[in-house]
Amino acid sequence: MNLDTWIDLLLKGEEAPLPMPKEELVLGGLPIDEAIKAHIAWRENWFQALREHNLTNYGCEQVSADNRCKVGQWIYGPGTEYHNYPEYELLRKKHAEFHQCAGEAVRLHEKGYFAEAIVITKRTLPELSSKVGHSFADLLEAVHNEPNKVDA
Repeated sequence: MNLDTWIDLLLKGEEAPLPMPKEELVLGGLPIDEAIKAHIAWRENWFQALREHNLTNYGCEQVSADNRCKVGQWIYGPGTEYHNYPEYELLRKKHAEFHQCAGEAVRLHEKGYFAEAIVITKRTLPELSSKVGHSFADLLEAVHNEPNKVDA
């Protein structure tokens, strides 16, 4: 199984064996399988809060911030070592888009547009989540394919 297929399965909520040894799935100290799973868990917890109309921990400002979740903390912390890779910038942008979209869903929800907020969470966010996951895979591939590059 290749990395992209594995990511697609994870995003669908299916468990699948790692497509390569775990030590090869590490970028800047972050195992990407754990990062992807953490982002999926964040998305699910946020969506549950949205469904329950309990957004105490998921206000628009909090959700829109792309530097507060585990992935965002990595992107703006240890992940900056990859800032010269175009794949890093794509990951950063896709991750920010995901959080901006989630923030828009919260804004709509807070204004009473519940159906519109749910549509975003069911249609747009899964697509953006997939792009974040695949951007991780693209960055991992670029780092592993760079001549003389050793990633720890």
